[in-house]
Amino acid sequence: LRKYDVPYEVNFDNVFVDTYTKTVFRFLSAQDRVFRWAAVGRSLAEQAELLARAEGLRGKDAARRVEALLAGPTDEMAIRGIEDAERVAQEAGDISTFTNQGKIAGVLTATKQAARRAHPALGLASEVVLPFARTPANIATRVIEYSPIGALTTAPDLIRLLRKTGTPAMQRKVAERLARASIGSAAIYAGYVLAQRGQMTGASPTSRPEREQRELEGRVPNGLKLGNHWYGVGSLSPLGNLLALGANLSEAASAARTEGASPLTVGASAAARGVRSLTDQPFLTGISQAAEFAQNPQQEGARYIQRTAASVVPAIVAQTAQALDPARREARGIREAVQARVPGATERLPARIDQFGRRMEGSGAGRLVDPFLSRPASEDALVTEMQRVGAAVGRLARREDEDGAAYESRAIAVGERFRRELQSLVQSGRYRRQSVEDQREAIEALSRRLRLADTKRRQRTP
Repeated sequence: LRKYDVPYEVNFDNVFVDTYTKTVFRFLSAQDRVFRWAAVGRSLAEQAELLARAEGLRGKDAARRVEALLAGPTDEMAIRGIEDAERVAQEAGDISTFTNQGKIAGVLTATKQAARRAHPALGLASEVVLPFARTPANIATRVIEYSPIGALTTAPDLIRLLRKTGTPAMQRKVAERLARASIGSAAIYAGYVLAQRGQMTGASPTSRPEREQRELEGRVPNGLKLGNHWYGVGSLSPLGNLLALGANLSEAASAARTEGASPLTVGASAAARGVRSLTDQPFLTGISQAAEFAQNPQQEGARYIQRTAASVVPAIVAQTAQALDPARREARGIREAVQARVPGATERLPARIDQFGRRMEGSGAGRLVDPFLSRPASEDALVTEMQRVGAAVGRLARREDEDGAAYESRAIAVGERFRRELQSLVQSGRYRRQSVEDQREAIEALSRRLRLADTKRRQRTP
């Protein structure tokens, strides 16, 4: 339960609430037990092998010594001057499941406690923005440890070992940190190369047209393309985060080359994208959404309020609703945002219409068992062309006073016309002679012209 910042199991007088909460938390905790005890056993074995080597044993003698130590790890290893093996192994188990109380987690927890003491409203706001502190903080810590920064943190202990003043436990710690930094640096580089080849994506864009363009292409945030499908790997911590960090570095560098930015700007952009890839974690959606609202309150304010209010419906219920619905839905306002997460109620909402006037299909029952939220990559030739030139075209927005049927009809009409005219555009000789930048502008200008014509047509209609 520590993973979810719940110090102990709570009993409720209401039978339904008590059963529901205990079932959810026990199920979530059970998922970590296999990994936890595997890490505990691995840690004990590593410590026993270190002690056997320190005693000068090799071969069968070392194997027998390790077996004897594992039969009684706490007493034997503590007597030999090694840290309490059981405690170290338990810590390894906590680290493997992101439940240890690290420094960053301690600071975040203390901040939330201070907010609650200062004022109930501040306490509530802290819970909305950051409902869980320990797990996301530990994920960030693991990513840092697996990056080149992690290797630098070993310098003091490495100096002591070179001066022969270190302990076996320190030797193990330095070896682990250097190994993690080496593996993590390789993963970051792999993510960078994959993104350069179009096989990896970084964090979700902050721009609405760019987000919806990626959705049209089938790409997912922090996604890896295998075959003809995109798989979100950001939840595979820390490896997935490191791959995503490399992809974000690649996207920042590509954007800088396009805009002629300075190396300092590239570094800042890469850092911001890296942080965003971490906040795309399920545990950190509150921070991600609050950041989007802070950056663009006029456009993201209503969306933030809707998503926060709709979060009263549990995620598993919302996923079930999306799995059962044959189409994705367009929700506007708090009532519809909640309705979009309730099984059986979603079908009364208008279907989501893509940029070409097509109804967007639902995720299907596979969403309930797919931890990667995978999507098939688009094979549409026009979508491929838009992706090649980097065009970003969002979906047609629904008006505040527009009912669902009218919106669907209008979005289909505008989308189908956009597809017809885009087909003619990309086949024209003038388009083919243009540079990639001019081609991108031509596609986006076509979209703007059709949207403007739709607006004028609505204004003329009484």
